[in-house]
Amino acid sequence: MEQANFFKGPIFLLVLDGLMQEAKSLLAEDEAGVTLGENAFVFSMHQGYEFLYFYLSEGDDPPVYQYVEGIGMPMLAWKSFSEFLKDTIAQHSEN
Repeated sequence: MEQANFFKGPIFLLVLDGLMQEAKSLLAEDEAGVTLGENAFVFSMHQGYEFLYFYLSEGDDPPVYQYVEGIGMPMLAWKSFSEFLKDTIAQHSEN
């Protein structure tokens, strides 16, 4: 049986401990003036220059935000975590 490539490359749910600190370090290095609140949950980081997160206070299916080094401000990447999962699964199933 062939091993799946699902989420191969980005650090995803493998090293949750430390992702928040890595994200905060990236924000500090980038000097963007952006901070993550205490209820932010960073769940994915890619190559140390971008990360995905949501706020625990934004419901059971919260919006997903993305921060990319050099852009300055986080952006709304998906309207919900379930939309993120659907899109990501669809992308990986096409490959």
